[in-house]
Amino acid sequence: KQWYQRRVREAQARQRQGRSGREGPGACFRMLTEKEYASLREVEIPEIQRCKLSSVILNLLSLGISNVFEFEWIDKPSEQSISSAVKDLKSLEAVTGVQELELTELGRSMAFFPLLPHYSRMIIKSRELSCSAEIVTLVALLSVDSIFYNPHNKADIAEAVRRKFQNVTSDHVTMLRVYKSAEENNFSPEWCAQHYLNVRALRMAANVRKQLKQICKKQGISLITSKKWEENVKRALLYGLKDNVAAKQPDSCYVSLSNRQQAKIHPTSVLFQTKESADLVVFDEMVMTSANYLRTCSIIDKSWHQNLTQHL
Repeated sequence: KQWYQRRVREAQARQRQGRSGREGPGACFRMLTEKEYASLREVEIPEIQRCKLSSVILNLLSLGISNVFEFEWIDKPSEQSISSAVKDLKSLEAVTGVQELELTELGRSMAFFPLLPHYSRMIIKSRELSCSAEIVTLVALLSVDSIFYNPHNKADIAEAVRRKFQNVTSDHVTMLRVYKSAEENNFSPEWCAQHYLNVRALRMAANVRKQLKQICKKQGISLITSKKWEENVKRALLYGLKDNVAAKQPDSCYVSLSNRQQAKIHPTSVLFQTKESADLVVFDEMVMTSANYLRTCSIIDKSWHQNLTQHL
């Protein structure tokens, strides 16, 4: 599990103080200075003003609300956040227009999925690339907690046991190989424990996959596969994560092509473990801690990216 650090709000700190005297006399010790406490924000910023709005905007458009800039929000997000979400949806070919927006046929199909738009874009494209069975599974896996279990004192053993599943060019393909093997073993707790896998997350992913399969059926998307599914999966990833592409630099770090932020491959990635070299990678997320890290990465061919950018 990935833990993120963030400052509490004054209201949250006061609430925790109330715990100390609930059952009997107690004291509350704050791990910050009085000056820092005085600088805390009074209450939490509403989530609608903190989160990405792509899914929200897509849902509003599907309800027939075309001018999202003039929509009467309870806690209105910034114009920049709304514009950024619209830009993301346009890059996914989901919407057209400037002030009065309109869903494309692709966008209407994407709105049926209870997913982040870039995931639904991948699913729809995967039918054309003959890897829809794998992409639906992958989206389910990316929607739950990590399927890997790494005990602190047995991390090297866990890595060695799971090496047989590795695709040295792709975390995404590695995850799919793990899922296929777990499914063949009926998600057995014993088998998962032997391979240091999170059986709860795998079973939850199977449940999510089942639901996505039903939505795909309603949308006329049949789940198919092919012999080249591993390559096709990486191609499909690009259509949903085209803004999550990073290029390797001379110092072996990577720079995101969309926002020019520098990052390193996350230590849990197979690309980090195998030291596989790549000019371009597509990643699921950028984790910002003491440094920026790219998590869940796959090596992609330059020609795939060039063809996609030329098309768009």
